[in-house]
Amino acid sequence: PYLAPVPMRGKKNEPSFVLHTAEALANVKQVSVDEIHSATTDNFYRLFTKAQRPTAE
Repeated sequence: PYLAPVPMRGKKNEPSFVLHTAEALANVKQVSVDEIHSATTDNFYRLFTKAQRPTAE
């Protein structure tokens, strides 16, 4: 709870700050935030096989 990302340093860490982490990771890997989003979403569904992806309507 005490290691908030740089723009939020000094505040208690919370899940809403994950975008800052994704932006930093995208910068390091030199990819877009959308690519990070896709990769982490794919990893979630590979790990949690009982979870079902929402279908596009």
